[in-house]
Amino acid sequence: MRGALPDETIYNLAPIVFEVSELGDQVAQQLVREQGVELGTAANAVLRKLKLADDDCDVVLGGGLCYGKGDLLMNTVKQTVHSQSPAAIIKRLDVPPVIGALLFAVESTGGVADNRFVEVVRSTLPEQSRL
Repeated sequence: MRGALPDETIYNLAPIVFEVSELGDQVAQQLVREQGVELGTAANAVLRKLKLADDDCDVVLGGGLCYGKGDLLMNTVKQTVHSQSPAAIIKRLDVPPVIGALLFAVESTGGVADNRFVEVVRSTLPEQSRL
C-alpha cells in the first residue's frame, strides 16, 4: 500500500537495509543491488547524452544512500556503468555539495579555488558535515 509510511520513516530505514545486507540478508542485498542498477543506469544515460560514454571521466555520486554500509551499492553501480562506459571512474562525493557552490563563487569573482583552498574549507566544516 503506497504512502502508508511517512517519507521520514522510509528514509530512516535505509541504514538498516544496508546493515542487514552486510549481514547476509538476501532481500536487503537485492534492494541494494536494485538501487545500484538504477543509479548506474541513470549515470549511463547521462554519459550517453553528454557523449562521454567512451571517455575517461568521473561519475561522482552523492546523497545518503551512496554512503550506506558496505561496498555492494558502489560495486553494483560500477558494474552497471562499466558495462557501457568502461573508462568511467566511479566515486563518492567527498565534500558536501554546497562546497561546489562555494568554489564556483570564489572562481567567478576572480579568486583561486586550488587544492589548498579546498583543504582549508574542508578542515573548517563541522564534524557532521564531513563526508
